[in-house]
Amino acid sequence: MTTVSLATLVLADTEVAFESNALQEVVPLPEQLAPAPQAPAWSLGSFVLRGVPVPVVDFAQLLGLGGDRPSARRLVAIVARDNELFGFAVDAVGHVLRVAVADCHSVTQSHGGLVPRMFARDDGEAVYVLDLDAVFALDNLLRVRPARAGGNDGPKTRALAREASGATRALAVRCGELRVALALSVVHEIIPRGTVIKPAIGARAYAGHVDWRGRRLALLDLAALVGRPRPSADAALILVVELDCGWLALVVDEALGIVACDETRRLAAAASDRAENHVAALIEDAALGQLLLLDHAQLAADTEIGAYAALAQGTPARAKASAGDDAGAEEVAWTRFAYMHFTAAGRLSVAVDDIDAVTAYPQDTMPCPAGGPFQARFVHGGRTVMLADLRALLWRGTAVAAERVLIVTVDAGSVGFAVDSVEAIAYIEAPAASYHEHHAGPRPDGDGLPSCKRLVRLGAAARQQFLSVLRLRDLAAMLLAEPSRLSAAG
Repeated sequence: MTTVSLATLVLADTEVAFESNALQEVVPLPEQLAPAPQAPAWSLGSFVLRGVPVPVVDFAQLLGLGGDRPSARRLVAIVARDNELFGFAVDAVGHVLRVAVADCHSVTQSHGGLVPRMFARDDGEAVYVLDLDAVFALDNLLRVRPARAGGNDGPKTRALAREASGATRALAVRCGELRVALALSVVHEIIPRGTVIKPAIGARAYAGHVDWRGRRLALLDLAALVGRPRPSADAALILVVELDCGWLALVVDEALGIVACDETRRLAAAASDRAENHVAALIEDAALGQLLLLDHAQLAADTEIGAYAALAQGTPARAKASAGDDAGAEEVAWTRFAYMHFTAAGRLSVAVDDIDAVTAYPQDTMPCPAGGPFQARFVHGGRTVMLADLRALLWRGTAVAAERVLIVTVDAGSVGFAVDSVEAIAYIEAPAASYHEHHAGPRPDGDGLPSCKRLVRLGAAARQQFLSVLRLRDLAAMLLAEPSRLSAAG
C-alpha cells in the first residue's frame, strides 16, 4: 500500500495538510511585517529570519477560511520547494500523518485548484490536502530564493550551510558556577587534569604549564580570561584549544554538552565584557541557563595570549608513530575524532558532528499520532523537533524518565532523541588509518536499527580503544523518511 507523509496546519476551524518534507520549520509570527507593494490581500508582508527574508501568506484568507480574523494567526510555517521559500501564517501546527494514497479523495470545489483532495483522520475529522505546486505557481505569490555562498544556487546540506555561516555550535563548560561556551571549531581535546607545572611569574589568568602529547602548553584559567574569579583552584579537566595564535590549555571543571550559538540565539553582552574579557555574546539555553560565549578571534588577537601560546614547546605526540614514542619512528597522518558518550539504558557513543544541540527533556510538548516512532513534538530554537525515546527504539525499555534530549537535524527535519544522561565529550587523537567500523548486525529479538549501529576501533597497540557508536544522523533521516521501518518497543 502506497502512503505519503503529510504535515497538517490548523486554519480557523479547518485542518489542511501538505507534504511533510516541504515544512522547514515553525516560528512565532512577528508583530510587525514589512508590507509588499501591490500585493494581494492574503499577502501579509515579510520578516527576516537568520538573515533570510521570509514572505508571509495568510493561509486561511488565501483559501477563504476565516479570513476576517488574521490577528488570530500566531505562527509561521515555513515551506520550501526548488530552493524557494515563503511562510504560511497559521493558528496552530497539527500533526505529521502517514496517509494511504487510496484514502485521499478528490474534491470538486477545490478553492481554485489549491485543495484538490481530502481524507478522513482516524478520529473522523476531515482534512484537506493542499497542492503545493499550485500554490507556488500563483502569479502574485511572493517567494524568496535564499542566496548561497559563492553565488551557487545548488542544494547544500545543512552541515555545509552551518560551516559557511561560521561556528554555530559550541561546547559548554563549567568553571565553578560560571558557564562558558567555546566554538567547537577551536576545541581540540578534553583531558583529565594531570601534573601542573607551577608558573614562574604571576600574571592574569596564567596558571602554569601542562604536558600534552609531547608538547608543553601554557595553562590559562578560563574564568579569569572572561574577567570572573574562580571559587576553587582544583579544576578537574583541561581543555586543549587551537587558536590562530597557537595552542593553549584551559582550566575547566566540567564539560556540560553542546549548545547552538548562531546569531539568532545570541544576546548582547556587557560592553566591558566585549571590550576587555573576550566575551562575544550571551547565550540562553533551556537546559544550561545563561552562558558566556567566548570570542576566540579576539582572544587570539590579544598580545598577552599570543605570548602564552608562543611558550608552547616540543613536537605534538601525534607526529610520532602510534606504536611508540621512538623519535625515529615514521610519521603518520593523525586525526582528531570527537565523540559524545551518553547513557540510554546502557552506555553508547555518537559522533559530535551528528549532534546539533543537547537540551533538557522538554516540559511543554505537543502530541503526535499514535503508533509511530515519535512520542511528541516540541519547539527548540524556533524549529519543530520530533521527539523519539531512543531507549525504546533500542528495545531497552525502562520506567526511568529521560533527562536529556540529543537534537539531530537532517534535510527532512529535526529529531530529538530522549536519553538518560550525557556523560562526557571525548576528543581522541589517533592515526587516521587506525579507524575501522563494523556493523553491529541485527539481533534475534527484532532490533530494527542494525544499519545505524557501529562498533568503532581507534588507535593502535596500547592506545587502541573500542566504542559502541550510533549514527544518529542516519537514524533521524530514516525515522523521518520511513517511520514504518522502525518501531519502538511496547
